[in-house]
Amino acid sequence: MAVQRPAPGISTTDLDVVMRAARAFSAVVATSLARTDDVVTWPQLRVLVLVATRPDVTATAVADALDIHLSSASRLCDRLVNAGLVERRTSTSDRRNLLLSLTAKGSELIEQIMQDRRRAFTSILEQMTPSDRIALHHCLEIFAQAAGEPPEDSLLFG
Repeated sequence: MAVQRPAPGISTTDLDVVMRAARAFSAVVATSLARTDDVVTWPQLRVLVLVATRPDVTATAVADALDIHLSSASRLCDRLVNAGLVERRTSTSDRRNLLLSLTAKGSELIEQIMQDRRRAFTSILEQMTPSDRIALHHCLEIFAQAAGEPPEDSLLFG
């Protein structure tokens, strides 16, 4: 398998450090997901987080966020509805749209996962110096913005 070269202007070292950090983030996410006794899959968790953090999420928004076909997103949402984690409701502004929202069970699951992640990330951050945490904060803020993540203060659930 050939290693993909980064785009012009991006060094292999830059890409390597992001990939290394992604492995660390993925490990924390995987551990928090494993503690849920496999209640949800990775894609289902992504949908739950989208629903928890953004207003007026529809199956179309899920499809766009996951870069999947609308029918796949609808099936994913159906599974979450059937599991009692998400519910659909008709939009008050456009009756053709079904909005997704977390049920109490879905909210509890997300809160458990987020608490696990906060503990894990706190443990990692405690190993860093204050100045390194400031530098990390600055870089991750820029990275999250470039990735299209909304600012923390605009989220419904952090």
